[in-house]
Amino acid sequence: MSRNTLLALLCLALTALAAPAAAQEPKKRIVNVGGGPGEMAAMTAGWPKPATKAAMTDADRSASLDAFLEEMTRKDLFSGVVVAARAGKPAYRKAFGLASREWNAPNRPDTLFNIGSIDKTLTQLAIKLLVKDGAFSPADTVARVLPDYKGAGAERITLKQLLDHTSGMGDIFGPAWQKMPRNKLRSISDYRPLFENEPLRSEPGAQQSYSNAGYVLLGLVVEKAAGKPYDVFVKERILDPLGMKSTGFLESDAIVPNRATGYTHRGPAGPLETFHANIHLMPGKPSSAGGGDSTADDLVLLGEGLRKDTLSLGNPQPDGGMGMAGGIPGANAALEVCAKGVTVAVVSNLDPPSAEYVADQTRKLFACGGD
Repeated sequence: MSRNTLLALLCLALTALAAPAAAQEPKKRIVNVGGGPGEMAAMTAGWPKPATKAAMTDADRSASLDAFLEEMTRKDLFSGVVVAARAGKPAYRKAFGLASREWNAPNRPDTLFNIGSIDKTLTQLAIKLLVKDGAFSPADTVARVLPDYKGAGAERITLKQLLDHTSGMGDIFGPAWQKMPRNKLRSISDYRPLFENEPLRSEPGAQQSYSNAGYVLLGLVVEKAAGKPYDVFVKERILDPLGMKSTGFLESDAIVPNRATGYTHRGPAGPLETFHANIHLMPGKPSSAGGGDSTADDLVLLGEGLRKDTLSLGNPQPDGGMGMAGGIPGANAALEVCAKGVTVAVVSNLDPPSAEYVADQTRKLFACGGD
């Protein structure tokens, strides 16, 4: 497969990354990274489902999940980690499949996985923390908080519009992306040429349209206001306070122990016959729009932090109905913060909707609410 073909595949798939704004849409159910609920149902038609019965105990649920996930793994529909926690304490925590097919290395409960656009929630939290610090207001324009940004609409686009995907900005996967060597993307500033000279797709505030470029721009806003790299600020103010010690923005070509390799069946002209490692699709380092690494355990901590408002942002989440997901070819992650104190986190190193489907089935098995 040629380099341009690989870039085209990444462009196609990453534009569909899920970005449910957990802090803004607490009752929204999980979003499929490949499309809407109809597409999710079509993609998973005929997939296994866990057995259920009346009045299940957690031991019953664990046995049902074991059988379900073992079948999913045998059929190459899932490879990853599943955690279902009650009040932050795991009621189920197991790994399935291989972190490296080349080395026959199994996934472990603490294996690192690419979590895609779930990182956008960290960017939302970073902006909220800086608002709380008095650095700026959500109503401030990009031009006011980032004077050196000369992109279209800078004097009209507000931070709230960037957060809500109503800025009118587009994506980062255009012609400039195809010309940019992947290994050159090592900082958030490196992403600027991918969108700064692009026209707006719509007037700011006119409509909602998913924008990775907008979230990269928010990362630049964080760096300007904080006076430090985005990943450093996120670690100091979000990850460390939430206890998320295994989460970070690691370089894709770094040798990282216990990090799962992603495997995809997706090709530019349709499904591939065999799995292919996705390393050549990745930018050198992820951005504030997504692509960082985490564990299922850390995602549970994120969910509990949102539920309890651990960061003291003044908006604890209601008990139930909050979900988020992210994915790229060869990686999928899903987090459900649902009723009865249950949090479900699933990470996978296979194509979407592998983690989303498992998270949805696990949520239903634990009867923790939602449609």
